[in-house]
Amino acid sequence: MHTQTHEQRFSEIDSVVSGLIDAVLESGVGVLYGMGDELKRVNIGKGEFCMNCDPCHNLMFSLPLLNDLITGKMTVDQAKENRLAWKYAIYADQAMKHLVDTSELRFNRVPTTTSCAIVYLDQNVFSVFTKDDEVKKTLRRLKSGGILQFVYSPSHLEEINKILEESYRQAFIEAISELTDDKCLQPSSNDQIDLFIENPADVLARAAVSPEATDAVERIKTLKEESRELHFPEYNDESHRIALGQRTDVFDALTDEKFSHLMSHSASSRFQKDQFKNLLSHSDIRNAIYALHNGLDLLSFKRETSERTRRSSVHDIEHLIYGSQSQVFVSNDAKLVARARQIYPFLGIGVKVLSLDQFLESGMDR
Repeated sequence: MHTQTHEQRFSEIDSVVSGLIDAVLESGVGVLYGMGDELKRVNIGKGEFCMNCDPCHNLMFSLPLLNDLITGKMTVDQAKENRLAWKYAIYADQAMKHLVDTSELRFNRVPTTTSCAIVYLDQNVFSVFTKDDEVKKTLRRLKSGGILQFVYSPSHLEEINKILEESYRQAFIEAISELTDDKCLQPSSNDQIDLFIENPADVLARAAVSPEATDAVERIKTLKEESRELHFPEYNDESHRIALGQRTDVFDALTDEKFSHLMSHSASSRFQKDQFKNLLSHSDIRNAIYALHNGLDLLSFKRETSERTRRSSVHDIEHLIYGSQSQVFVSNDAKLVARARQIYPFLGIGVKVLSLDQFLESGMDR
């Protein structure tokens, strides 16, 4: 007979308790039919909590929450608020736990400069390049003109690291290397984003060191859906989304009070519109773009509708951060193009944002 480990058993109990909380929150009723049978499965003896595994930590939070819901000590809205805050804390803790000291990583990069216009290609552009012969031909021609410098960033390799098929990964690396000549925008030691020459394979090796941190950050991004439903229910209305999607000045259209309220739920260190202007350092630009992208999630502006695309939108933010140091940002994702056209102008960043089709037809190599 198979004997469960402590973590396996507590993981099952954690799943039961989470399911009960979900059911109560969805129904709005403290006690549901059949709940008693499920509660019998939550049989934890005194002193069984080890406090060294994730299920134990989760249950130390979720059991009192379930009890308060059943006994009426906590309202449904209060429970939703507490649970959302707990999820943010857990995922942030997981991200921090798996972060790697950069001094332990191997960098094989050389600083470089260019007199060409820097063109940042989104991940999906490289994907199209590997599959579409006409796009491949046109991008090669644009590159050969000697006017444009295509670049990549570490975020490209973080996305590639999630691809399981080795031949597909290799095709991506070769496409990046060919189009960019290994020119890469990366954070530098002086809190700026600078241009380096580094083989994408070396950057991929660093990205592969801590996939758990990337996974946790992606999970944090998915919580914006819950946060909007809880704090900004008025932005769930379909007519609101349609009207918002037609604006070119989403943030400026908000009153100062509404903008500050939005930023207070967007993991922002800034709350006033003028605090988002004239930012120079990498850390300031990073925080601002994350906050504004989160704000667009809460506003329901061109939002992603599935958990998979919401998770991958973390990489969209990273591409926007690195793309802020280019002259042209190119993407084959219409939603990302629309968001970039909101974020860059609001920050006063003069990056030209183009869809892939617009770029291919632009004649920018002449």
